[in-house]
Amino acid sequence: MKSRRIAIVAFLLLACMVIGIGYASLTRELNVSGTLHAGTRSNLEVWFVGAEKDTSVDNNYCSVAALSGGTEKALTVNMETDQMLNVGDKAVAKFEIANQELIANATHAELVTPSFTLTASNAAFTNPEDFYTVTYEFVEVDDNPTGDGEEVTIAGDSKSVTDLPPQHAVYLIVTVTLTQSVIDASVSHAATFTITYTANAIAAH
Repeated sequence: MKSRRIAIVAFLLLACMVIGIGYASLTRELNVSGTLHAGTRSNLEVWFVGAEKDTSVDNNYCSVAALSGGTEKALTVNMETDQMLNVGDKAVAKFEIANQELIANATHAELVTPSFTLTASNAAFTNPEDFYTVTYEFVEVDDNPTGDGEEVTIAGDSKSVTDLPPQHAVYLIVTVTLTQSVIDASVSHAATFTITYTANAIAAH
């Protein structure tokens, strides 16, 4: 009887060992494989987000500085002047340009290759460049984030922005100056101008 009990215990131990060995051999590896695609962005979130007459300039003849379309952000802004009568009269406007890319995207921008045209509003006015000068420059806004390790970089001539980090902004200051008195009342001396910039996405510096 005792030997039979020992045989049963031995059998059970052996069975447990076999079961353990069998369980250990029943393993599998599960793998996940995939194909990844990153699409090219088609739009850059760089906008005009503000327009105002520069109140720091005395006797400022700027009458209109506004975002086109009456929206909170625009690709076009508009500036108009009152009638400037004396040589040296100025009209100055401030246009805020912001990189509204998400911080997570980390998409920096540059504002480069400006082009400028000055055009008379009527055929009889053939030399608007003799009466008006239009200058423009970038300056950094005061409320850009600080302590985030990102900085706006403006070119040495102040006419381009070489690095505009996400959630940062700059002012484009436009100054129109009357350089010659109008003495011929028979001709309208109205003119229009256009300043065009290219905003490109760039890698963070």
